[in-house]
Amino acid sequence: MNFMKNIHFLVSNTLNQQIEEVLLRLGINSKSEFFRMLALEYIKTNKIVSVSRSAESQPKLTIKEKMMLSTLETKAKSIDDLVIETGLPVSEITALLVQLLLKNRVTQTGVYWNLQENFRT
Repeated sequence: MNFMKNIHFLVSNTLNQQIEEVLLRLGINSKSEFFRMLALEYIKTNKIVSVSRSAESQPKLTIKEKMMLSTLETKAKSIDDLVIETGLPVSEITALLVQLLLKNRVTQTGVYWNLQENFRT
């Protein structure tokens, strides 16, 4: 099992480095800047007036989104941590985090993802 974790670590680090290189070539300085740009583009193209909503008016969450939120319940985690804990591929975790970011349910600080403060239990 330790061997598989090492392989996963090497693969995810390589992917992260490649992603960062592509973003830099596009003039984007960080992943968090990319996610902010992505969220703003989504808001603009879908004519969303306000991302900030009360808990009662939040969009419905999928089962996987709920699972991701429960995984983030205890502390902030990196995508690598989430891959290990959930067993989901990096691409799916990234997509879930973007959806949750757009729903204003998570925040990102550096490489760590956390629950939005007003949704913490």
